[in-house]
Amino acid sequence: MNRLVLGEMLSAAGCLCEAVTSGAEAIAMLRRDPSFDYVLVDCQMPDLDGYATARQIRAERLVAARVPIIAVTADAMASNRQKCLDAGMADIIIKPVSLDSLRDTLARWSAAMMTCTLFLGG
Repeated sequence: MNRLVLGEMLSAAGCLCEAVTSGAEAIAMLRRDPSFDYVLVDCQMPDLDGYATARQIRAERLVAARVPIIAVTADAMASNRQKCLDAGMADIIIKPVSLDSLRDTLARWSAAMMTCTLFLGG
């Protein structure tokens, strides 16, 4: 459900969105097509959590270094924010996600970027 709602919100924000259901799918997609402008990673995915997924994306250089990996999580604690940064993520969006917070976060990274990939468990 979260994946569908966030996908609709990304569309409303003007993004084209590809959605996958797991970290492994996200890695496979980026190996085939590394051209995404943003990567949104749910921290609680089933097979490979968002932290491990982000670390692998960065380690394999599956996207350009300038491409922000943005965590989507319900954990607003400062220690979790640091854990996200340590895993190679650039920013964090706290659930429940509002359209305004999504737009603000994406705008921080670049108003011109219009393609998103959404990696959420489901």
